Amino acid sequence: DIRIFLYKYQIHRNNKNSTVKNMRAYLSSFFGWLRKNRYIKENPMDLVEPIKEDYTIKAPYKDEEIVQLKDACTNIRDRALIDFLDASLIRIGELRELDRKDVVFTERECIVYGKGRKERVAYFNGEAKIHLEQYIKTRKDNDPALFVGLRKNHGRLTISGLQDILKRTGKRAGIMGVHAHRFRRTGATRCLSAGMPVEELQILMGHTDIKTTLIYAKVDRKKVKFKYNAICSW
Repeated sequence: DIRIFLYKYQIHRNNKNSTVKNMRAYLSSFFGWLRKNRYIKENPMDLVEPIKEDYTIKAPYKDEEIVQLKDACTNIRDRALIDFLDASLIRIGELRELDRKDVVFTERECIVYGKGRKERVAYFNGEAKIHLEQYIKTRKDNDPALFVGLRKNHGRLTISGLQDILKRTGKRAGIMGVHAHRFRRTGATRCLSAGMPVEELQILMGHTDIKTTLIYAKVDRKKVKFKYNAICSW
């Protein structure tokens, strides 16, 4: 029954392997809870084979695409938002939780809380600092959040609200697939291209396991080829 369900879940909804893999994980967690609390004697998910996920290397933004996105912003908040994502390499959930008090403009750094509420320091550049300061000066609300809505009631932006801003900006710029994590991937590729060691990038991105960071290292294949040709040019 579970195999048939997963098969139909993929075929009828045209879901990717990654989506079906997540559904299998949800079911495994649920049946594991039933087994642990003795509602069932055996976990049927033990007999359901793992879903193989096809790995594809997702491209970062091109330099001209970053410029196009910034030019497509219609207000200072959105420009500050994109500048900050482009510079800081933080997750969208971390951005959503940021408060104004978390940002130290003199040091161009901020305190973010990653997965498991682990605290770390993230950094941003001068361009992000300028536009972020300009945005905050326009604020007339008392909300502690770093980014809020533009309507009268303001309020901290939700993750879906942040994603909508990026999608609308991408649409105006004529760029498909604009989302927060792509900025993170772009920043990681940029750091590796500049020679930052993977161990340092791991700290910067807040990864517990360096294997996660190595996924980003696979993106920069041109750098690998360049260094290979430089070293092995016999």
